[in-house]
Amino acid sequence: MHNDLSNKKMMIKILLLAISTILLFLFFILKLNKIQLIKEPYIIIALVISLILVLSFGLFKSEGLKQYFNTYLQVVDFFYLLNLALFVIQVFFMIGYYPVEVDGPSMMPTLYNGEKLLVQSITEPENGDIIVLRIKDPHTGETLELVKRVIGIPGDSFYYDEESNLILNGEKVTEEYLLKDGDFITESNINTRTIPFNLRDVARIGSDYICGPTDECEIPSGYYFVMGDNRGVSHDSRSFGLVHKDEILGKIVLKRESFFKWVKIK
Repeated sequence: MHNDLSNKKMMIKILLLAISTILLFLFFILKLNKIQLIKEPYIIIALVISLILVLSFGLFKSEGLKQYFNTYLQVVDFFYLLNLALFVIQVFFMIGYYPVEVDGPSMMPTLYNGEKLLVQSITEPENGDIIVLRIKDPHTGETLELVKRVIGIPGDSFYYDEESNLILNGEKVTEEYLLKDGDFITESNINTRTIPFNLRDVARIGSDYICGPTDECEIPSGYYFVMGDNRGVSHDSRSFGLVHKDEILGKIVLKRESFFKWVKIK
């Protein structure tokens, strides 16, 4: 009776390891996360060792290796918990929040190089939101992960007038995040003035412009127009075109001011 219970417990351990390995493997090959916070080599190592442990169950039941069977089961328990933890972490970051760090000056004066941010994974961006995106630059072919602000959402049309004011869907929008004491910031390393342009002049998907010279130019469904707040240096939709919703990794919701203090992003 005791042996039957022991064998049943052993089989449950192996089954749990096999299930956790399959779940982690499926999550890994399907690339469900837009951003991979756990390095791929670590996941591959965990998967390979787990598979070896599952397949070698019979060997440790043999007389030659029976003395190591308890150690084998302890290792099985460890990798079951490891796989489960890796899977849960992946799922959490897919539907929850994850940290990023600002790289470069393109979002000054709102965000500075090196600042720590918290990103909400599942979101539908609105005008004015700051987002994290991953795009392939149509000019260089390079994959870029960028922090930018949403200026136009699907269905919007807009332009910038001679005073650098945003005219969105026929109405003037005051971009407070660009202003200091009521005026645009023009310092040695920050220039928030926007050189006037029409959406028709810069709106493209990849290398193809979406508007003809006489057409009403609106952002199509599923696409967004983004820019950095430091308009004089930002590499954004003015150069690489519209961003598809699948290229958006999430919306920035908090910025860390100190170890224990996080503040909302405006």
